Amino acid sequence: MRRLFRTPWVARDRKGRFTLDLPDGVRQALLHLGDELRDLLTSDHDAVRRVFPVAYPDDPDREAGYQALIRGELVDRHQAGIDLIADTIDADELTEEQLGAWLTTVNALRLVLGTSLGLDEEDDLDIDEADPRFPVAQLYQVLTILLDDIVGALGGA
Repeated sequence: MRRLFRTPWVARDRKGRFTLDLPDGVRQALLHLGDELRDLLTSDHDAVRRVFPVAYPDDPDREAGYQALIRGELVDRHQAGIDLIADTIDADELTEEQLGAWLTTVNALRLVLGTSLGLDEEDDLDIDEADPRFPVAQLYQVLTILLDDIVGALGGA
């Protein structure tokens, strides 16, 4: 995603530190979406299906066993990421480890929103303002921008 006329929200400074400069609306949206994800993680809601990858799509018994082993750990990891974002949302700097956790959590939030919008990985987001899904699509775009900034910072761009 191109960064036209915008200062990145997350960047690596000349000293190698990761700076965080989020608009207040983005901060509030992240906190709100984190709370929503926390509730969804322990549900069977379809929106979280991409957060819990399928290992054995052709073998329901093996898949059930896999999910029984891994799902609790994934829920714990995602909830820890939500907590970390809440704890560091007002920080000016993040460590590389913290930013890595942000990456995972922001990606999970984006996957959930994309699923709720009915998007596949190859779909373009083209939702009209009159569409009732438009506010969710805007949040999805904000998360896409944030994710791009995080990846760019971690990659040294």
